[in-house]
Amino acid sequence: LLEHLQNECLGRHAVDVLQLTDLLRKCHVEAAGINEYINMLEDGQRQSIRIDEDNPITNGTLLNVATGAMLKTKQFPRANEEYEALAKEEKNWSAWKKIYKKAQGNERVQAAVSGDSAGFGGAATAHGDHPQPAPPAQQQHPQRDNVTLTDIEACFDNMAAAAQTQSAAFDELVKSNAALVKSVAELTKSNAA
Repeated sequence: LLEHLQNECLGRHAVDVLQLTDLLRKCHVEAAGINEYINMLEDGQRQSIRIDEDNPITNGTLLNVATGAMLKTKQFPRANEEYEALAKEEKNWSAWKKIYKKAQGNERVQAAVSGDSAGFGGAATAHGDHPQPAPPAQQQHPQRDNVTLTDIEACFDNMAAAAQTQSAAFDELVKSNAALVKSVAELTKSNAA
């Protein structure tokens, strides 16, 4: 199976990076907090490298996407002000993450004190305001046939993209078929008259 996935699924088109960037612009709505949001953005960045290592999503792009999302949602107004007050040379992805993680921590403390359960991105968290335990450490397995986790992730990313493309093509086919059925019905009606 892994050999098949490596042979068949490792290639994606560079245009997929643009679609991925569009998805990253919206992921703040689904994130339960800043840490998850940052992870989603950085996962997307790694995925873009697998798609086209010569045209990856940069830290600058992540910074622009994340800053735009925070300004749009007005979730952390003090953090927005603090970040915007930085000198131009101090505005970078690392500084952004530090400021907004601190703001998320402060919000959670305030929520715990007040009993408020405000969520991130306009959505309440599914687990409340209590920190979640870290997932158990995964067992390390030796590589087999030089297959890496990155290769497997790339295969699944490509399979998901192919499924999405096939779904879009199927939707278009259904629309075209409906238009054809309508045209045939109109022709049949006009011929009967």
